[in-house]
Amino acid sequence: MAEESLGCGGYPRLHEPDHSSVSLLQAQSMPLSSPAMAANAVKPSGLAPVGAVRPAAAPVSQPTSRPPSRAGNDTVHCIEVSVGGTIFRASASTLKKSPFLASLLSDEFIDDMRDPEGRLFVDRDPELFAEVLRLMRGCEPRAGTNSWYSVKAEADFYQIPLNLLRAPVEVIVPPDILVVRHLYSYTGTPSSEALRGDELCMYCLTDLPPDLKTQIRIDSVLVNRHQCGSKTVFVISQQVLEEAGFYERSDGLWERTERRLYHRSSGVELVIPKHPMEVDRERQEHFLCITYVVPLVGPVIATSTGGVVGVQNHRRSFGM
Repeated sequence: MAEESLGCGGYPRLHEPDHSSVSLLQAQSMPLSSPAMAANAVKPSGLAPVGAVRPAAAPVSQPTSRPPSRAGNDTVHCIEVSVGGTIFRASASTLKKSPFLASLLSDEFIDDMRDPEGRLFVDRDPELFAEVLRLMRGCEPRAGTNSWYSVKAEADFYQIPLNLLRAPVEVIVPPDILVVRHLYSYTGTPSSEALRGDELCMYCLTDLPPDLKTQIRIDSVLVNRHQCGSKTVFVISQQVLEEAGFYERSDGLWERTERRLYHRSSGVELVIPKHPMEVDRERQEHFLCITYVVPLVGPVIATSTGGVVGVQNHRRSFGM
């Protein structure tokens, strides 16, 4: 046997205490203010008083599972349909927009209308059905290899409502257009009140541009019984007319030349800076039309219907 080291008095030398012994000594040296604290004093590891019952371990908390969704409006009923061997997945509300599919889904369809997996099988073109399904989902039809007439014929087979059938739109914008507006001076006497300052009495309200409709006041409406027509006489300031690009071409005739530019909307936002000569901007679903005033550089060559042929260019010849 290995010799044990003897301490003072011939007794064996004690080894260093472990952590549990140190914790016991520290607990014994601490003053206990109550019997409950004394009962909860730290005890050495692996030791317990005789007859004491060791407390049960705390139960391990399990992660709470997400409650199942409620049946009803919160549940989306997804259905798989096989069309020509291609599987399509959509909600029941979408597929039932087709009365043809709604009637098949409402009843137990026969075996020859099932695929090997038990899905509803429709022996039709899957590419055309993909476009029909887009219409039922409220999407725009795609411009692809299938013509709109083929897609519409397939939609008619599935009895798609007419309000869901929207043909694809292809926008072709016209070239730049020059338009001449004419306003005429009224030589009669105003019926409402006398003219003030540089005001002019004019007519041809239908040719008045939109940017000037708030700059006038209506004077009277003259009815021509022989020609079964009428003309509205209005009052406008001469300065306002000139600032808007009108000029007096002849005695009593005022003109303004406009240039209309069309821009096609291709699914992105059009950002066009405003030009000082811009007088109107009309935004439609598929295009944008901007009207500019063309400064006068020479006599305008116009047709009898108001269309512009061109602007006459004056050349000055210099002798040698």
